[in-house]
Amino acid sequence: MIMELPEKFKTPFAEVKNGILYVYKMIPYERIMYDLTYACKKKRCVYCNKKIKRGKKSTLDHRYPRDTGGISITNNLFPCCPKCNSQKNNLTHEEYLKWRYLPKKQAKEYMAEVKEERESVLKNVGFILPEDWVEYEDRDKILCEDNGQYVRGKRYNKVKEFYEKYHHFPRPAVIDRNGQLLDGYNTILFARDFDIKYIPIVRLENVLKL
Repeated sequence: MIMELPEKFKTPFAEVKNGILYVYKMIPYERIMYDLTYACKKKRCVYCNKKIKRGKKSTLDHRYPRDTGGISITNNLFPCCPKCNSQKNNLTHEEYLKWRYLPKKQAKEYMAEVKEERESVLKNVGFILPEDWVEYEDRDKILCEDNGQYVRGKRYNKVKEFYEKYHHFPRPAVIDRNGQLLDGYNTILFARDFDIKYIPIVRLENVLKL
């Protein structure tokens, strides 16, 4: 897929040139994605249109939330005020837009419907993301550094517990167009440990990790 990018972006760690994001150093991955999002989208809350100032209290909303497999890429991130982001909780962008304008009783009924539908999706797929974002790749074709610093901690255990319950991965790994891993090492690690050959990935065709 093609990730949304600003026309101009340059830091010591990454820059955009001719429509391609070049990642020179993998500082916390989400920091790069958050900086890119603020660079290419309006500085107003996507829900209430409140002006947002970048700072400690500024937040970004995941269109498809983390709880449903939402990954941190600019296509899935919106500037959002803390109030709306907190109220939205783990709803998708579309679910929240519908819920916030419903009367109290209907809103409660709608949340029950969402919960039931979500459980069904988790059992059948594992995550809620657009089908054209995701493909499946041989885990051994994904290039990632293993310098021995990664431990099987809380994030690894979350992948393991989810897979044991639903027999699916909770979210895709994210790779650049050449197959280099950008995010999702615990998914790769778990797949290796349990000999799972193919894993879900999102391939960013206009991103290169150098």
